[in-house]
Amino acid sequence: MKNIKNLKEVLIEMSACEEAVDWVGSRDLYTAILDCEHADWMLWFFAKTIDKKGFPTHKQVVKMACLCVRTAFKYIPKGKNKPLKVIETTEKWVDGKVTLEEVYAAAHAAYAVAYAAAFASDVVYIAANKKMCDIIRNYLQANGLNEKE
Repeated sequence: MKNIKNLKEVLIEMSACEEAVDWVGSRDLYTAILDCEHADWMLWFFAKTIDKKGFPTHKQVVKMACLCVRTAFKYIPKGKNKPLKVIETTEKWVDGKVTLEEVYAAAHAAYAVAYAAAFASDVVYIAANKKMCDIIRNYLQANGLNEKE
């Protein structure tokens, strides 16, 4: 993946949140990825750089998001299978096995559960966020996306 030395300037141009811009300071992209403990920031950045040369594709960003979401399944009550169905359907889309319409249908069915899950406690959020950051870093490494160009 292409390193960005002036990441702070790039984030400002991309209209990143002030907290992320302040946090990144003088870090380059590689250092920011290694240091970051906000999976939402990383996913936001990669979503903004989808299909740009040297960055993850749309499907790779979706796959990283799916891997992150899977870490929250332990907080979903037993018997509530719709969130898992959404992720499995989305992963099938990443693999070219289903259409986006099928993903949308599964997502619509699980919306209420996802909405409720969004209100998890701050402690759970912080712990899960660190794990999700590790998942994103591992995915980038496993797919050769963290190699300097």
